[in-house]
Parts: sequence; structure tokens; C-alpha cells
Amino acid sequence: MMKKYLFFIPLFLVLLAGCSDLAVFSDYDPQCNFGNYRSYCWPSSAQKKNEEDYLTQNPFIYNRICSAVDRELSKRGYTLKASDDADFIMNLQAHIEKRTVVRSLPQTYFPRYYFRRGGFWYDPWWGFGERESYLSSYEEGTLVVDVVDARHKKLVWRGIAKGLVKQYRNADAMQADIDRAVYEILRQFPPGQAEK
Repeated sequence: MMKKYLFFIPLFLVLLAGCSDLAVFSDYDPQCNFGNYRSYCWPSSAQKKNEEDYLTQNPFIYNRICSAVDRELSKRGYTLKASDDADFIMNLQAHIEKRTVVRSLPQTYFPRYYFRRGGFWYDPWWGFGERESYLSSYEEGTLVVDVVDARHKKLVWRGIAKGLVKQYRNADAMQADIDRAVYEILRQFPPGQAEK
């Protein structure tokens, strides 16, 4: 008979886990000349995301990510502007999905012993043990950073980070993970000049 054990990982709705668990990738429009970009802006409140977006529901986390993006772009020489006369617009979106993983441990083998009159009898053949399965549930957070050409209103670059959602003891620990996730995403921007 198969034994099943259910483990629940304590989670808190904060976006990304420790950065060693991050999967980061990006893509871009090869026709775009990223060398012409010098300044950027954030979308106005009227242009903000849909109500189902995780960051719309959690404005404090949205602001923390925006601040992390501002710091990284400033290091790369980009200037933040308050209006749409910037060269590109930064957009953020995020979502959380519940995941379930079933893992089975290898079968174990053991000698069979039988009780007979006069004592135990040993069977040299090996029997099969029961395969144990473990069901673990967790939540995966995805952060998407988009670069939109301000003049043509066209998406030209997208960076994505995926990681486990985890519980934080304090805001500083959460900010450290946000900073690291944003750094890992934006190190690939602009394409062709990514940090090694």
C-alpha cells in the first residue's frame, strides 16, 4: 500500500525567495537600437496594471521594486524623468501560482523472514519494500520587467525572474531579496552590454 505524506510549506505572500533559487531570463527586439536610450519614466497611475496583477494588489511591494529598479538603472547611467518625454517606459507585473510536486523515494529491499514452528526461517530472496510518495505544495512568484519604447509604445525588452515565494521576518530581508532579483534581471539590460 502506498503511503502518502502531505507537507505544507509555510508561505507569506511576498514575491521572490532566496536568489540562489531564481531562474532569470530575458528577450528583446533585435531591431531596437538600445544605444539611443538615455532616460526612462514610469507609467502614470491611469496606465497602471489590471486589478488582478499581484503588484496592483500590493502597492508597498510595487514601490519597493520600483525603487530597486531606479537604483539599478541609475548605476547604468539612465535618468528618471517624470513625463512621457523619456526614451523608454518601465513596466512591472507579477503573479503567484500554486504548484504541487509529487516525489517518490526509491524502493527498499530487505530479506524476508518467516515464523515457523521451532523458530524463524530465513528466505535468502529479497523482497520489495513499499514506495513512499511525498506531496509538497508551494507557491512560485514571477516578476516581469518590461521596457517599452516611449515614442512607438512598443515592447522592446522583457526580463523575467521566477522563484519560490517565502516568508520574511522583516522588511529588510524582503528588500534584500527584491534588490537581488532586480539586479539579476537588469544585468541583462541592455542586450549586448549585459554584465558578465
